[in-house]
Amino acid sequence: MFFNQDFNKRFHSKIASESECFSLLLWLENHGGISGIIDKFKQHNLQRSVNSWLEDGENFRLYPEQIFTIINADELDDLAIECDTTLLGAAKLLASAFPRLVDAMSEHGHLRLPPEKDFVATGIDVLCQA
Repeated sequence: MFFNQDFNKRFHSKIASESECFSLLLWLENHGGISGIIDKFKQHNLQRSVNSWLEDGENFRLYPEQIFTIINADELDDLAIECDTTLLGAAKLLASAFPRLVDAMSEHGHLRLPPEKDFVATGIDVLCQA
């Protein structure tokens, strides 16, 4: 299993529809993957937030407004189109899903990403389980 065993204890609701989750995961793969997006957070002085998602304990919340400063509008528009939503809807989806993905796919402060071929399936399990 490629996600944190404590994950099920902390998260019980799904983030979005399976279709939206699938689109988000493909978008992540096409925009540098989780590691690439984490690097963008670090470039915008959000290292403490990233650390909270990677490490055990409570996660810092991510807000759509922060997404707008980290991800350029053209990149975010790609996600909005794929999810049939607005830029704000895409930012909200990413703000709720990204910390959860990082938390679930990390252990002891380090990412433990599944093999590339399993990333989407694992991500669907993480984001779409009820």
